Amino acid sequence: FSADRNTVYCITGNETKIEYPDTIAVLIGNVTYALEENPPLTHNVTEGLSQTFQYTEDPKITQITPGITTKSGLMNVTAKGTNLDSVQFPKMVVSINISSASGIMEIQEDCWSDPASNGTSLTCRTPSLLRRRGVPIPTGTQPLSTHVTFVMDAVQSLRDLSKQKPDMTRLIYYPDPEFRLLQGIQKMSTDDSTLEIKGNYLELINSADNFQVKLGEDEACAVTTPVSVEYLLCDVPSSLLQNSSIAGENITVSVQIGYTRRRLGYIQIAPVEVKSATAGYFWFISLLIIPALGIFFAYALHYKNRKKKLQSQFAEPLTYQAGSSTTTTTTDYASYIQHTLDGMSFEMPILVDSETMTLLQDKNLLIPKDWLLFGEKVGAGQFGCVFEGTLQRPDQEDEARVAIKTLREHAWSNPQSAETFLREALIMKDFDHPNVLHLMGICFEGSGPSIVLPFMENGDLCSYLKDDTKILLVSNLLQFAMDVAAGMAYLAEKKFVHRDLAARNCILDSFLSVKVADFGLSRDVYTDDYYCCENKKAMLPYRWMAPESLEKSIYSAKTDVWSYGILLWELMTRGSIPYANVGSWDVLQYVKLGNRLDQPERCPIPIYRVMLACWNKDSKKRPSFSEIQVYLDQIQQWLLCAPEEQSESVSAQHTMYYNSKEMYHNMEDQVLEEEIV
Repeated sequence: FSADRNTVYCITGNETKIEYPDTIAVLIGNVTYALEENPPLTHNVTEGLSQTFQYTEDPKITQITPGITTKSGLMNVTAKGTNLDSVQFPKMVVSINISSASGIMEIQEDCWSDPASNGTSLTCRTPSLLRRRGVPIPTGTQPLSTHVTFVMDAVQSLRDLSKQKPDMTRLIYYPDPEFRLLQGIQKMSTDDSTLEIKGNYLELINSADNFQVKLGEDEACAVTTPVSVEYLLCDVPSSLLQNSSIAGENITVSVQIGYTRRRLGYIQIAPVEVKSATAGYFWFISLLIIPALGIFFAYALHYKNRKKKLQSQFAEPLTYQAGSSTTTTTTDYASYIQHTLDGMSFEMPILVDSETMTLLQDKNLLIPKDWLLFGEKVGAGQFGCVFEGTLQRPDQEDEARVAIKTLREHAWSNPQSAETFLREALIMKDFDHPNVLHLMGICFEGSGPSIVLPFMENGDLCSYLKDDTKILLVSNLLQFAMDVAAGMAYLAEKKFVHRDLAARNCILDSFLSVKVADFGLSRDVYTDDYYCCENKKAMLPYRWMAPESLEKSIYSAKTDVWSYGILLWELMTRGSIPYANVGSWDVLQYVKLGNRLDQPERCPIPIYRVMLACWNKDSKKRPSFSEIQVYLDQIQQWLLCAPEEQSESVSAQHTMYYNSKEMYHNMEDQVLEEEIV
């Protein structure tokens, strides 16, 4: 026996016959201690306390199923027999022939008995073959055959089980099931409720205990049998198909195999068509619709008249001279008049049409100057400034901390600068996503418009990455990348092309959540390492632009994907300048020759492969932002299971925390299906 401060451990001897239950006692010196009748449940012992002990027959195993598993050990093995609950710490041993010289490798895994089985069932997890030196990895044509035995105290017959019953104890390893990403967003309805998931080696997963398709967080998509080698089918539950509140929303499709879960893409539920049951019901609905249509047309007529009235006020363009109290007629931009819009007086530069002004008012985005309090200047350039400030709306008790963007007075003399400044705000008015910066309002009073945005105390992502006081872990950088991908997927869905996606144009809120933004001041504040002037007209971010944008001025969601790959590289290098040894004017030729940014030092292969996918010379072969979300989610799920030594920090000197490439070798083919470039 052995003992510690709270516990005595005893090993029972062999017995040739079954004894009746006997009382348990402990002899210490010359004193015998009997167990209490109702002992307190202490020292992590909460059940199973007994005053008696009884010998039983040795455990026996008569069946082992399913006899197959995968290289990652995703499936469990169940042993059937008798008295399998008579051993406290049962283990399964997998024996692998690794070479004639090295002999046999044995890998132990814990087992557990189901109390409801009364000792007739034992479940064991199969060990993974990954990162085990000398162990051959199974392929589709060459699976790996192993044998299992069991360690259950000193029962030798179970230790020699593979010799006695080699067929029953054979455990064959196959490659892990591979799943293809869903092509686009699948539309599901009551008329088409079967979801097809394609892949390889899927027929191995023939038990509901080892395989589940999840829709969203909780809904199960029941897999129909039999499962094919290259695809499986599952039925989307009717409760989901008939839920009108989620119609049109993206619902995540994920596959769980054992303890591993992979996200494959999204489905959308088509709206349920409501069919009238009787003619009386139809007429009842009609009686409701007709008055509603009347109200709609009346409002449309009122809106049209209101628009004409406003347009008549702005029919003659005006111009304002700084320091002058008079205005003159011009055919160019009119830059300063006073007018009254529904009781609110503004001194307004007429750089937006009356319809847009009405829309801004309807969305509560017009902000009088006396609602704003300007604070410290937090950013400035040749043409504009950003101030920290507060916004106090009359209908809200608490004031909001805001960033106020303004354009310097001399910049208003350039109509293109003024129009560009306001265009950003007008585009932002329609955005509503947690990873996209939203517009709080525009103030048209004073010497020029001010754009009011939420204040982001952690600043832009590029500056944050370069701050050597910030300790960044793998989870931080990957989450930054996932935030940007989510924001860009939303913008792509809105048919919005960013054109200037980079770390400097993303900002961090107080919770370190990244929001995609597009500060027009970037071209003003950042040096020519970031922007170059094309024909002295436009400042272009050459180092972030796709070749078709540089060569043909083509912009699309796929050119934004190229820029996202550069942003991902910025993350992995903590804000380094891309192509630092290449002149801005030479970037296009450098890329057209097939050159790409090098893999950052110790950057994981899966993340670098995502970069390469974004930099495919054929824009049609670049992934969408929705697909990038899936790739990064897979990497994140894998990293959650990675060894602790990968969680070292990243220094500002760009020394990455990642472990060696060998650790990521087996992840490569799970991230992207195609070879890139």
